[in-house]
Amino acid sequence: MQREYFCGGCGLFHWVDQYKIDEKTGRMEYKPHEGCPNKDCISHKEADVPVFAVDTIGFAYFAESHKDFIDEVKWSSPKYAPEKVIETYKKQGIRIED
Repeated sequence: MQREYFCGGCGLFHWVDQYKIDEKTGRMEYKPHEGCPNKDCISHKEADVPVFAVDTIGFAYFAESHKDFIDEVKWSSPKYAPEKVIETYKKQGIRIED
């Protein structure tokens, strides 16, 4: 199962696995989000960069207060999101990079 995130540092909409399978036991274990996967993101140099799960109230408040910023910086890529989602992003006007 994957979850969608938005990085307030570089504007990347990205998806990450929420769980991993323990190879020894076969159990599904929660996998915490490890930050923006974009290696060029400022969040890897600065500590106070917000990264939001898109399905949270926190992101809803952030998006409402920072709509112009999000519209300016939002982007994604097939490297960070499933192809089906990329098609939806294109319809929503989100810039797609390779």
